[in-house]
Amino acid sequence: MRWKNLAVVLAVTASAALAAPGLAVAGSAPAAPTPVNTAAPTLSGSPAVGQTLTCSTGSWSGNPGGFSYAWLRDGAPIPGQTGSTYVVQAADQGQSISCRVVASSGGGEYTIVGVPSGSYTVEFESEEGNYLPQYFNGQATASGANAVSVTAPNTTGAVNAELHPGGQITGKVSSASTHAGISEVSACAAAEVAPREFASKCASTNAAGEYTISGLPSATYTINYSDFVCDETICAEQEYLPVSEGGVTVTAPSTTANTNVELQPGGRISGKVSSETSHQGLANTEVCAIVESGSGEGGAYCTVTNGAGEYTVVGLPSATYAVVDSDYVCNGGLCAPGEYQASSVPHVPVSAPSTTSGIDPELQLGGKIAGKVTPEGSANGIPGVQVCAGADCATSNGSGEYTIIGLASGSYTVEFDPYGTPYLPHKFPSSVSVNAPSTTSGINGALEEGGRISGKVTPAGSAAGLANVEVCADGEGSRSCGLTNAAGEYTIVGLASGSYTVSFSAYTCSGEGCVQQDYLEDSRSGVSVTAPNTTSAIDAGLQPAGQITGRVTDASTHSAIGGVDVCAYPSPGSESQFFGCASTNGGGSASAAATSNALAVPAPVVPIASFTQTKHPRFNPRTGELEFFFEVSNPGTFDWSLFFPNANIGFASSAGMRGHAARAHAAASKHHSHHKGHHKGHHKGRHKGHSHARKCKTGQVKHRGKCVPKLVPFA
Repeated sequence: MRWKNLAVVLAVTASAALAAPGLAVAGSAPAAPTPVNTAAPTLSGSPAVGQTLTCSTGSWSGNPGGFSYAWLRDGAPIPGQTGSTYVVQAADQGQSISCRVVASSGGGEYTIVGVPSGSYTVEFESEEGNYLPQYFNGQATASGANAVSVTAPNTTGAVNAELHPGGQITGKVSSASTHAGISEVSACAAAEVAPREFASKCASTNAAGEYTISGLPSATYTINYSDFVCDETICAEQEYLPVSEGGVTVTAPSTTANTNVELQPGGRISGKVSSETSHQGLANTEVCAIVESGSGEGGAYCTVTNGAGEYTVVGLPSATYAVVDSDYVCNGGLCAPGEYQASSVPHVPVSAPSTTSGIDPELQLGGKIAGKVTPEGSANGIPGVQVCAGADCATSNGSGEYTIIGLASGSYTVEFDPYGTPYLPHKFPSSVSVNAPSTTSGINGALEEGGRISGKVTPAGSAAGLANVEVCADGEGSRSCGLTNAAGEYTIVGLASGSYTVSFSAYTCSGEGCVQQDYLEDSRSGVSVTAPNTTSAIDAGLQPAGQITGRVTDASTHSAIGGVDVCAYPSPGSESQFFGCASTNGGGSASAAATSNALAVPAPVVPIASFTQTKHPRFNPRTGELEFFFEVSNPGTFDWSLFFPNANIGFASSAGMRGHAARAHAAASKHHSHHKGHHKGHHKGRHKGHSHARKCKTGQVKHRGKCVPKLVPFA
């Protein structure tokens, strides 16, 4: 009945891995700080209609994770303008334009702590987003990765990554009989020829049966569909048979859509589990159908009986099964030994999708082994000792008493494991016979007290203790551990006489597991123990370790990516045994704003609707000006031009008129009109070849006997 202990084995393995030297537990980086503006944003560009203004971000501390923009017209936001550039609009004339920059707190940051000196390969992988795995620095494979060097206690920073989008496979899983979508089906894509160190990526179908598998490198994939529903403790088969579909090609970052499949319902075995003596149904009893021959030979499909002892094992491929009723009672995913013996009904045929019913085993009550665990030479009970008869176990209560139940008739070796207590393991001196359903009692264990190792753990060069540090003593074929208290003191108990290596890990441990701290591991070899004595003063000052830090962003948007697993492990040829991980943070919600300088956009030119010339132009000899006389219909600006007959010259300008339909007088200075018109007309029309016109410097002309600057026409 090995499968019944699977959950226990997994839990023990995970716990051991957390405590294993050199293995860091994934953790999150510190929360991102709030940005602080150190230099205001600035605007560049011409503030004229149709021209583009650009807003800089300014300077910030706190490593902002991103910036957003709002453009302001006289201090009020302009709707829809949220980019870093802005094209000046007609509505901006006569007003000032500025921009407000909002810096958001960073994100995508990680810190791997406890890193010894050495050379490391750093891998980035996002389980949730549609990103391709990557190795530092921007490499697709571990073999091409750039090594990251760490020298403790220094930090190796800027180990960054910009992740690129992967390909996706989307589709729908439906019932072949009803064509309705099936929820909670696992769809896993495995590369038929792995393009890199790639295993598989999975997704579950939603309520409509739809799924999306993301983060796939370009390759051809086989998709495996399994109808399992899993909670935190156990996975249960559902009614549909698994199926595989090959030849699905993905070209990142494109999506291969409509990868649909219809699942066939599997066969079933149903029945009722009862007590052989009372014939009453047995609730919460584990029932498994184990393949004897046919499809999936050796596979096991399990369920638990209801309150009446009834069960149905579903999702069975066509095959022959042994229906096994275990001696475990399961409730809420947790299984414990039951008082009935296991039984088996062999050769049960199933032809999917039919149901094989009436498989109704009756279970016999099992035998029991009972006793009490005490210290040697004492009648006081020892609680918390695990006592096992083969694969069936029980734990001693507060009085030291135990009872192992559900045993088949036979002979057993009984062992006492007092792990975590001050006592040594013990084996009952003779085999123990059980005749079910009777109880074999008086199988007591008198345990010897073991030796101890004690000491204190501190940071190197400090007297302050480090709390919750795991300290382990490894001897020949045995291992015992303890945790430091708030003062950094520890005691390892239950040690047999012998020589031990004491390891001081860089972990702090609690009921939720062990977390890597920023210290290097240490050890003391050749520590001698003579039970039941204590070997004291085995102290350690832990040296600070190195760190690897960096930031993970989107290669296109450069925005932070949270939840990326970043792991460091020794590069080829490195002597380090360290393996550590961390997860990138998602950034905070904190933000800060800063506003740029303002640029004024000139007021609009208002044209005069109409005007008339009320008098002919005249030259005023007193002022030296040409005078023009107009009557205008409204305030504004009008354009005018002046040309001279027979001279092929002229100039133009504009005049602003104020007032309401008033008579307006405009004059042109003699140097802008009379001089230029007179001289150029005279020179070109009537005085060609006069020598005095050639005696002035370049850029000058003769006027009234003097050389004066030559003026160009108005624009």
